[in-house]
Amino acid sequence: MPPAPPVPTVADIPREGMNIRTMDWHGDIRSAHVQARNTGDGPTNLYYRRRHESGASDPWEVVPLAPGESYRVILAKSSRDELGPESAMSPQVTSNLHEVFDRAHFPTLAIDEIGVSARDIAPLPLFPGSDMKWARLRPPCPPPPKRTRMTARPASGRRARRPRSG
Repeated sequence: MPPAPPVPTVADIPREGMNIRTMDWHGDIRSAHVQARNTGDGPTNLYYRRRHESGASDPWEVVPLAPGESYRVILAKSSRDELGPESAMSPQVTSNLHEVFDRAHFPTLAIDEIGVSARDIAPLPLFPGSDMKWARLRPPCPPPPKRTRMTARPASGRRARRPRSG
């Protein structure tokens, strides 16, 4: 598969009439999901970029949206001096911004619904058996079944194939 073409960027955007939203990284929240849908009758653009402590910002990345088209992007903190993402869209674009602990976490509630998270520390992983209380309450797991090896092969020297179901 050939590499995807680079996302187009611009140094500045038309700000008049745009909805501009920012989010700051905090605690263990170092990723954001942006969902956007063009509800208008004409094409428009979604813009997003990274903001840095120095006051500098990356160029705006441009995502063209056709009428009725939706788009989702995952932004993750990429450097220590990064403050967080900024997105901009016209009023005809509806959007949700979700803060998440990492890129694998699928958000369910938008910041607009619940506000900025007050719990921004990811729970430590718990490993089975590490908590002695649970180890006493759970019955031991049965051993895994023994594997058998196929010793006989067809005359062709290859393994026999399973018939296809269909």
